[in-house]
Amino acid sequence: MIPQLEFGFSMAIDFSHDIQVPVTNHPSARQEYSVIDEFIIKHCKSGALLGPYKENPFPVPVFPSPMQVVTSSSGKQRPVIDMSYPKYHSVNSAIPKQWNEIPGFEGVFKLPTHDDVCKAILRTSDPRMFLVDLKSYYMQLPSDWRDTPYMCIVWRGNLYLHRRLPFGARTSCLHAQRVTDAIVLIFTCLVPPASLSGYVDDFCSIVTSIISVSAYGRFNALLDELGLWRTLEKCISPALVAVFLGLLYHLRDMYMALPDDKLARAVALMKQWLEKETCSKSQLQSLLGHLNHIATVLHAARPFTSSIVDLLREDTFPAEVTVDIKQDIEMWLSFLDSQWSRKCIIKSQDLATPDELLRIAVRNRTFVIYCDGQLQGYVLHDSEQNLPPHAMCAVAVWVAVREHGDLFVNQVVKITVPYKAAVLLLNRARTNCTFIRKMIREMWLAQARLDCVVKAVLSPCKNNDMYDMFHDFQPVKLPH
Repeated sequence: MIPQLEFGFSMAIDFSHDIQVPVTNHPSARQEYSVIDEFIIKHCKSGALLGPYKENPFPVPVFPSPMQVVTSSSGKQRPVIDMSYPKYHSVNSAIPKQWNEIPGFEGVFKLPTHDDVCKAILRTSDPRMFLVDLKSYYMQLPSDWRDTPYMCIVWRGNLYLHRRLPFGARTSCLHAQRVTDAIVLIFTCLVPPASLSGYVDDFCSIVTSIISVSAYGRFNALLDELGLWRTLEKCISPALVAVFLGLLYHLRDMYMALPDDKLARAVALMKQWLEKETCSKSQLQSLLGHLNHIATVLHAARPFTSSIVDLLREDTFPAEVTVDIKQDIEMWLSFLDSQWSRKCIIKSQDLATPDELLRIAVRNRTFVIYCDGQLQGYVLHDSEQNLPPHAMCAVAVWVAVREHGDLFVNQVVKITVPYKAAVLLLNRARTNCTFIRKMIREMWLAQARLDCVVKAVLSPCKNNDMYDMFHDFQPVKLPH
């Protein structure tokens, strides 16, 4: 990464792509012109923008992208370069969509999750959390000079050139995260007991209370040494309670929850959707993003996004807000009105429950459940449809949770299944079958009621000896 920090990060633009960008800016930029003025003055002083130029300073054409102003959930107005406009002929359309298609990129691109933070909390004795936020992070990282004609804007008749990663380019987040990962690696080498997670420009460290103050000071000294600016008002020294990536962490009582303001905004958003008749693709994607974020705390509500995903897959917009979507939103509202919305206990997700508590086997229309030393077999009703093997696994788990749920209270129950599709079905509710989807939803509601986690893992082999052991077992016919 040192050559890229010295000479700039490449945007991986395909220069042969047919790029046709308009010269005019979006209406939001013209309406909130003072925000754009402030942005240009600020970054021209810092050297992130070059200009103004009355004419093109290059011997090759330039492709200025339109400016727009977006308002965040906190009400702050942010200028953005819309490098995805117009569709199919924008600068972003000339950049590969997948990170592994970018020339010269090696490694795995993975953003940290709340599960990573929870794991760090669980393995730290008397944990404390400190947060650091980097200021205008993209504008601190240089871009490749060869991409400059494609990263420019026009404002008040003048041309301005970007010399930093623009907030709007498809690869900016990727390069920024790579630098963040390097900072995490350096810090964990300097302070081995500490755990650091970096999500682009947000850093969260979990460290034991004994060295928390010194670790916080060492991390700030590291950022000073690297020449990175910080947003001081957003930095939090070691504490027991802090908000990271939109969730409240309480280390004394070991739980995470939605902050009250986010909870109120989520309820208001869902009530608005109950009144909607039609929606655009971007509105539906925004709703799905909100629900997936809330599902970090409300695990049992995650299956109730399947109707939204189905509509997005159809990709015919504007689309009608279906009855299924509104019923799913009503279910989300019932979750948010319950005690489940208040907190999610930070507990180990290790599969501590032995396999002997629950084992299943499926064959054709028959499945066997071995639970708490007892064996029960079932066969589908004659009038029921033939289900694929992975769906039969889901039926078996559904019956087990209904019949033996009291055994699973406050436990993480591992179920070994022989099909990868069954793992995705049980853990993520991925299915196009309405019957199976409703069944999985009921199973997740039971997990929430029992405060347990039923986790499916892939078996190393497809052979299951349960039928060899009980070949003469007579199964019970399930009611329709």
